[in-house]
Amino acid sequence: MNKAKALNIAMTTIAHLGGAKVLHTMVNARNFAHSDNGAISFQISGNKQMNFVRVKLNGNDLYDLEGLYVTVKGAKTVAEETDIFCEDLQEAFERLTGLCLTIPNVIFP
Repeated sequence: MNKAKALNIAMTTIAHLGGAKVLHTMVNARNFAHSDNGAISFQISGNKQMNFVRVKLNGNDLYDLEGLYVTVKGAKTVAEETDIFCEDLQEAFERLTGLCLTIPNVIFP
């Protein structure tokens, strides 16, 4: 896979999660990185069990979501979900991390 295609997959993955601005605003996502196979990883705040998330596109054209706790000693996988459809990616992220990506629409009378 060439770099342009990998970047396109990574940007599409971020769009399926709601966009970089939503991720930054809701979970303080930062230090975005993508690999040559199109996987995207970023650091998050607000969860004591995990501080990093990795999203990969697998061979079935579905997403794998992995929650990691990263320190200087290495990375430890804390939680994992596999074979997620693109329309379910936000919900799976919220389930995995316990953090919300959407603000509820509240209407006051």
